[in-house]
Amino acid sequence: MARKEKKTAETQEDKPVAEKPAKAKREATVLHSGMIGVVVNFLVIALLAGGLFYFLTNENQRQHESVSDLYRRHHLASLDAYLRTNELVIATMTDAELLQILNMPGGDGVLTARYPGASYARIVTAALDPAVPNGISYAHQDMVLRVASGQSVSPEISFYENHQVVAFARAVRVPEGDIAGVLLLSMPFSPLAISLSGFAPEAGRLELVQRNGSERAVILKVGENLVVDQMRVVPTRNPGWEFGFAPVTSLGRNETMVSVAAGLLVLAAVLSGLLLFWLLMSLQRQIKEDAEALAVFSENLLKYGNRQRPMMHFGVFSTLMSRLDHYWTEVKANRPMSKNDAPADELGEISFREESPDLLGTAPAPKVVKPITKKGSDVGQEVRAEIFRAYDIRGVVGDGLDEVIVRAIGRAIGSEAQARGEQLVMVGRDGRLSSPT
Repeated sequence: MARKEKKTAETQEDKPVAEKPAKAKREATVLHSGMIGVVVNFLVIALLAGGLFYFLTNENQRQHESVSDLYRRHHLASLDAYLRTNELVIATMTDAELLQILNMPGGDGVLTARYPGASYARIVTAALDPAVPNGISYAHQDMVLRVASGQSVSPEISFYENHQVVAFARAVRVPEGDIAGVLLLSMPFSPLAISLSGFAPEAGRLELVQRNGSERAVILKVGENLVVDQMRVVPTRNPGWEFGFAPVTSLGRNETMVSVAAGLLVLAAVLSGLLLFWLLMSLQRQIKEDAEALAVFSENLLKYGNRQRPMMHFGVFSTLMSRLDHYWTEVKANRPMSKNDAPADELGEISFREESPDLLGTAPAPKVVKPITKKGSDVGQEVRAEIFRAYDIRGVVGDGLDEVIVRAIGRAIGSEAQARGEQLVMVGRDGRLSSPT
């Protein structure tokens, strides 16, 4: 009896003692691990930086447009003042006075004295015949004919003695209301050109354009070499003129504000990068801890049957432990798993018959291809030698492999494992979608 107890004690001493299972740790969700906090901080920093950058750039753009509009309105005011002043000048004499000069010999000299600032002044009869030489330019003749026909004629740019002038035309009427003549008054263009081009020429590019139907002629251009925004064209007091102004890109903009906005974006990018790096390092650490805990659990389960599960950071590792525990339970119960018992995956199934033979690999087949018949077994058909490759067994289902042959191969492997003292055989599959078990 004592000898039996001693033998039992020796047997217990020889029995391996299961390692202490991995210490159960609190299940840490994404919230507990602080990842959501990192993401929230990242979003807050990005939103604050983006919002501040948007505010600063928008304010800078608003200030740029406001200053540009001030310059544009100043130029338009100068243009308006020039036209209004000359319209008042041409209206200083009454029709009765002009009719007297029209019928007076040498009346042009009297007109020049009455308009000392004019480059050219003349009263032309409304019955002007363009075919008769009269010393008037074609542009002025056209204005006279249009005014005489009752049309409204706006001031036009022309040349007089090689100088740019602005020609104004006014109808001279008799007391009955009929048009008897046309007053032509050409005022120098240089005062307007100096006013427009002399005011802050570095502020932008400006153009004064005269339209005549579909034709457009630029009569003044300033700041051609400046880097400017898109030009904005607006109408003027004169229906035949258009004014365009394109401010330089830096007009009214605060470069310091732009630098601050850019610096804030860089700072936000750096902080976001640091937070992202910390998040990745935390993920790496937690994945490593879960992988080590899974390895310890697998060893304790397979060697010593210890099914105590550690807590994991990520649910995928918990799922792996559950599957491993499920497989181990089935193996211990000596019950082969059916297809329905296996945990479902997302790989689906594809029949081997539909696959190309090239997918079976390029392992060389044995030179002996003579069919072999397994005698004394329950295999009722020939087993082809070509399915036994250099490093595996493979063939096509229905052509060299079927359920009976596969079962016979499995039993042979089991017999070999038992002969070698192995108690556990792992059954798996490759990564092809057609692998059912």
